[in-house]
Amino acid sequence: MLAIIGSRSEEISLLRSRSRIDAIENVERIRFYLGEINDTRILLADASAVEKGIVAAGGIGIDRFGADTVIFTGVAAPLVPYLQHGDMVVADKLMQIEGRPETIPDEPQPDEEMSMIYADTGLIQQVCQAYESLFSGKSNRPELVKGTVVSVDSDVFDRKSSGRLQREYGAIAVNKDGASAARLCMMKRKPFLVMCTIADPPAPTGRAPFDSHLSAFPPHMVDVLEAALTTARVEPAIR
Repeated sequence: MLAIIGSRSEEISLLRSRSRIDAIENVERIRFYLGEINDTRILLADASAVEKGIVAAGGIGIDRFGADTVIFTGVAAPLVPYLQHGDMVVADKLMQIEGRPETIPDEPQPDEEMSMIYADTGLIQQVCQAYESLFSGKSNRPELVKGTVVSVDSDVFDRKSSGRLQREYGAIAVNKDGASAARLCMMKRKPFLVMCTIADPPAPTGRAPFDSHLSAFPPHMVDVLEAALTTARVEPAIR
């Protein structure tokens, strides 16, 4: 069964509206929805009300509900100028940076390359193909970019530390819990994908939450996920 774990309630509400839901369960303040999208059995989880909710929901989804594949959705801040509000990032590699943004060391630590976690290539390919099927040839299409995403122990960011993350780690976006969720799936040997909608960056001298400029939630990521489940069942490259 495929689990889709959302850090924002808007994502899961949209997915629910396009699904046939059979059952609802509340576990540790996280609401889970069992059902189907286009003949694919799914588990949806709204993890927005819990600190590090996508990590907790991922563990419950695997251990309690038997999910064998997990897609995590959320919000990220851009680290490169070509990513704009409403664009999407698919993380092919994720890494946890310890400490808050202002305490990030100027140089990568010796063991950080070993801490890279790699997402499932089959899931990445299927999502990218769904994106092309939806938006190919459209002039106003959002971008979908594949690349490295770093996670920091904070829900705020600033322009200075964002530039350092890009230069030192080659990352295209930063979020809070993606790498922790990825590590959970790696430890449990479950294929996974982390996909984020891009929020606006802060002003040059300001700091802001990742989702502070995302009050008008764009539905593009949900559209892509639904298309991926419409064209074919999600099949990870490695089980």
